[in-house]
Amino acid sequence: MERLFATQFANLSRQWRLLGDQVLSRLNLSSSSGWCLLYMERLGEGACQSDLARAVGVREPTLVRTLNSLEQAKLIERFPHPLDARAKLTRLTVSGKRIVQEVEDCLRELRQELLAGVSDEDLAAALRVYENIEGVMTNRRGGS
Repeated sequence: MERLFATQFANLSRQWRLLGDQVLSRLNLSSSSGWCLLYMERLGEGACQSDLARAVGVREPTLVRTLNSLEQAKLIERFPHPLDARAKLTRLTVSGKRIVQEVEDCLRELRQELLAGVSDEDLAAALRVYENIEGVMTNRRGGS
């Protein structure tokens, strides 16, 4: 049962991300740019590049290339951290926020389609399982 769960969990995660990538593609965004913009919004103004890299699931040098592109397109701005000259903070521009709203609207429609017929109770149970697994994984990694 555990092996089946792990296999289906991993497959579902990959498929969900691929469908999200398709949404971004329809909005003429690369997956790296689209997810970066989305997580910038979710982390809030002034998110540190290193925190953003962790949220997106990429290494910081990879993220920097994406941020350079987004900055050139005037979708984001970067500015120095007031307490750490080595760190850069990020924020969305008005144009970036507009695009993120489009992305969020399309992803909301996707979630509604994928979760149609799933009760709130079932979602809550799935979230409890997810949070339990995530807690064990965090402890296994040493809390990082």
